[in-house]
This record gives sequence, structure tokens and C-alpha cells, in this order.
Amino acid sequence: MNKKILFISHSASFTGAPRSLLWIIKWLSENSTYELHLILREDGPLKREYLKYAKVHLFLPQKFYFSKNPVANLVRKIRLRFHRFFLQKKLASEKFSLIYCNTIVNRNVLEFLSFLNCNIITHVRELTDTINIFGGKHLVQYFDRVSLKFITISQACSNNLVKEFNVNAGKVKVIQNFILPPSIEPGLQKKNIYAELGIPENSFIIGSAGGLIWRKGPDLFLLLAKIILNRLPDEKIFFVWMGEGNPEITGHLEMDVKLSDLKERVLFIGNKENPHRYFSVFDVFTLMSREEPFGLVGLEAAFFETPTLCFEKSGGMPEFVGDDAGFIVPYLDVPAMADKVILLFNDINRRKQLGHNAKIKAQTLHNIDLQMQKILIEIDEAIGAIKS
Repeated sequence: MNKKILFISHSASFTGAPRSLLWIIKWLSENSTYELHLILREDGPLKREYLKYAKVHLFLPQKFYFSKNPVANLVRKIRLRFHRFFLQKKLASEKFSLIYCNTIVNRNVLEFLSFLNCNIITHVRELTDTINIFGGKHLVQYFDRVSLKFITISQACSNNLVKEFNVNAGKVKVIQNFILPPSIEPGLQKKNIYAELGIPENSFIIGSAGGLIWRKGPDLFLLLAKIILNRLPDEKIFFVWMGEGNPEITGHLEMDVKLSDLKERVLFIGNKENPHRYFSVFDVFTLMSREEPFGLVGLEAAFFETPTLCFEKSGGMPEFVGDDAGFIVPYLDVPAMADKVILLFNDINRRKQLGHNAKIKAQTLHNIDLQMQKILIEIDEAIGAIKS
């Protein structure tokens, strides 16, 4: 009988951590004998992809989401209790050999699963700001207590756990992020994407991506656009950001775009089911994050031979960029980033060389088979270890 692993995902959205978990589950389904299950804290569009490779359980089905109607909400709570009671009985019957918790923000799900007597691997994809939002040192202490080991996606994440939260370094394994080689629909031409975005062909596109939250730096992206366009007002330069935010933040950004006279040059295009088609037209990629554990988007840009610019001391992306795949500028020094973007705008040979280097690094150091073999070793060891 095949041993069973229960994965936990905080979300099924098209964002970094859920997509990474999808690739982990897909690879294991094709390269191991483990039977794979997944419990989703929240439903989302990636669920249909997860279902291809694992048995999926919902911690909070959409029909039990909060209701403003007091009576309806009371009924919701009662029904949700019954749902979780039967979910626990079902999961208990599966006799799992390991829980694999994807991200450090799933404490409520782990507590719900405390009746399962098996080891836990926690895959940490967060740095201080996010950890503090979800509970800070008490959150890390809880995960440190219940987890056999941690996997982190960058040296920055590992250092953060050890130095900021006093986790034993021997308990932490760095396995850097990876992605699947991007796929583009056959016959897609860049001119079609330009037309979709309303951008003239052969424009110079500065791309970025991420949720529209403070940590990701969409405000800094607007400042970057303002500086560059003030210096090169007559060039065909456009700025495209993929990712969404809540209406309040989106409204603030739209106001800034309007009042800064950037409306024709800066586009916030939301989440895209196939983001790679848009990465294919970026000439440079700017990771504006104040804090980013690693940044899958930087790897995705690299596969299209696009150099990345990022801030030092911002997390894991400088580990990838180094001195040969883009530029690292001082923390929050947007004018310095603008200088480097303009340098690459004017020097196509330098841009192509850095982009080529980025692609080689992504293919050789961050390919899925290389990194998943490391994860599989950690899984095998955890399943073989005696539960303390």
C-alpha cells in the first residue's frame, strides 16, 4: 500500500506559493509512488489543476464564507462545524505518513489536523513582514514546535528564521525556488499582445508583477515610471504590472496614475491565467518588492531572456540576479534603478547578454527536476523518521 502525504495550501489562487505547490504535487505524482492529498484553506481557480494530481479537501468551502446576514451567518457556522467534523473523520481514515505545510500561514489548519499523528514539513516562503502580520514570533514558535523540519526557498528566508526567530539552523534546509519552463500558445505573436495592451509595436516595456500591496511596491513602480518618463519623454516606453489588489489600494494607485500624468504609459492589467504571454514582451523586469522571499516572477522573466532589477536587502532575488543576470540597486533607491533601466534601454547588447545569462541560470540552477530531487529526499527522510 502506497504511503500518503497530506499537503496544505493557504490558497488556490494564481499566485506564487499555490503555483509552486501545484508543481511540487504534479512532479511527485509523476516521479514517486506516494498517494497525494491536499487540503485547501481557501478555494480558488487552481483547484481544478490540483485535482488532476491529488485528492482535494476543502477546509473552508465557498458556500460557508462569511455572510453579513446574522441568521445566515449562524446557519453557516453550524453547517461549517458539521463539515469539519466529517472532514476530520475522513482524513483520520486515510492514515497519512506526512503533512507537508506549504507556507507558514496555515496555523489554523495545522491545529485542526492535530489529531493526525505524523511528522510535519513546513515549506517557508515568507520573510519578517508577512510573518509578523500572521503572528510574529509566536507563529514561528508554534511551527518550530510542531515541525520536524523547515524547507526555505532562499538563503534570505533561512537566515530570517535562524537570526530573527531563533530557529535551530540544523532544522532548516534551503532549496531555492524553481519553475516549470514557460509555455506559450502556438502561433502567438508579440504584435498581438501589444495590440491587446493598446501599446504600439516595438515599444520598450518595463514589466513588474505581484499583488497590489505595500510590500510588493506598486507605489515605487509609479515613481520609477515618473523618473524615467521625465528623462525620456519622447521615447516609446511603457510600464506594465500584472497582479491585483483590493478596491481601496487599486483606487489609490489609479488616482496616482491620473494625477502624475501616467495614464497613457502605466498599465495595471490584473491577474492573468497565462502570465507567460505577457512576460514574453517585457524588455526588462523590475522587482519592486520591499521584501520578497525569492520571487517566482523573476525566474519567469529569466526564461524569456529578460534581465531583472531588484533592491538589495529585499530578500532572495539578489541571490539569483547576482552580478550577471540584471542589476541590484541600493534598498528603495528608485532613481538608481531608473539609471539602470535607462542604461539597458540604450544598450541592447548589454540587455541581451544579461537576459541570456539569466535564462541559463534559471535553466541550470532552478529547474524542477534538480530542486524536486532535493525535496523528495527531505520527504523520504521525514516519513522514515520516528514521530517525537
